[in-house]
Amino acid sequence: MDVTIEVQGDNATIGLIGEVDAVASPELRATVLGALDGGVTNITFDCAELTFIDSAGLSVLVEAHQQAQLRWGHVTIKTPSTTLLRLLEITGLDQELTVERG
Repeated sequence: MDVTIEVQGDNATIGLIGEVDAVASPELRATVLGALDGGVTNITFDCAELTFIDSAGLSVLVEAHQQAQLRWGHVTIKTPSTTLLRLLEITGLDQELTVERG
């Protein structure tokens, strides 16, 4: 997994490239928490190049959502694949997170 981050004020766009699994999720979690600790309140996960995500990766998205809400912010999932979109629907996260379809 590769992660990119672009911060503009209180907004961060985190690009997810490749696979987010149990091995990669701690790095993503650290990136998310670092951004939030730096003053970010709104996070957009750009998933255009995400090829796989498992429950560990989904848990990072949930934690990001919870932490953003504590800061009066929100999380957006941008350009999810059909598979990710289905996972969000199955877990009900599509009702909690803002989803921008590509």
